[in-house]
Amino acid sequence: VLIIASCEEVPPHIDFTVPNETLIDTSYIDNNIPVPQNKMVLIEEFTGISCTWCPNGHQALYALDSIYSGRLNIVSIHAGNYAKPLPGLFDIDLRTDAGDALGTMFNGLPTAFPSAVVDRFIFSGDQDLYDSNTGSWGTRVSERLSESAPVNITVSNVGYDAQTNEIGALIKLHYTSSVDSAHYLSVLILEDSILTPQLNQGTWEQDYVQKHVLRDMLTTYQGDALNESLVSGRVFEKEYAITLDPNWNKDHCHILALVHHKGSVLNVVQSASGHMSH
Repeated sequence: VLIIASCEEVPPHIDFTVPNETLIDTSYIDNNIPVPQNKMVLIEEFTGISCTWCPNGHQALYALDSIYSGRLNIVSIHAGNYAKPLPGLFDIDLRTDAGDALGTMFNGLPTAFPSAVVDRFIFSGDQDLYDSNTGSWGTRVSERLSESAPVNITVSNVGYDAQTNEIGALIKLHYTSSVDSAHYLSVLILEDSILTPQLNQGTWEQDYVQKHVLRDMLTTYQGDALNESLVSGRVFEKEYAITLDPNWNKDHCHILALVHHKGSVLNVVQSASGHMSH
């Protein structure tokens, strides 16, 4: 294991259960067009607790997040055999149906871990979305940062309702220019600061800090369709909520929203995150 730079993977069984409900759901035209946001780049990293080289991927992402401060949104998707609990070593299970479903949408889990999907974009010379070469992730990020985004995304009112035991957020989309293709909205809940064992280049670390961990999705895994004309000034306001799982620490959770394409082209148009209100 120690002489290779990535880990081989076997695809999982998929459960396509959708856990969410939509609350506020409205759309209107506001011709007071805001200044377009800077393009944010989404990185979805496939990882696992017993993947010995996955901490290299984590460190590569932290370095990129420092270099491109405020321009990245990171998701760590624990999936496949490397994320399975190992009796006698650890019982924690960070796998999710949502993560497995995303892997299916990307035409199966990667064959090597860690692997990153950058903005769900297939770069020149690639055959699929995955890149297991951590050294090339920065080049991909830089290329995608040069893109412009036709829609501003705001994630607000992120909070916990003790009466309903739900975490919710309000997602606002404001189109600053018109587009003629179909767009979809996906909403994810992530958790930081999860302490787990982690295999790291052959050695088990007992209190490894897992960040940006995908916990669930508040939309379908393919995203909710934006069923209005996407003209300049178009606004969508959508509120989502999800029941707090007892294994989640609500104070470490945040909500990530992304607008993207669907089908043979999955490119992410724009993304934004919002953290819990205290």
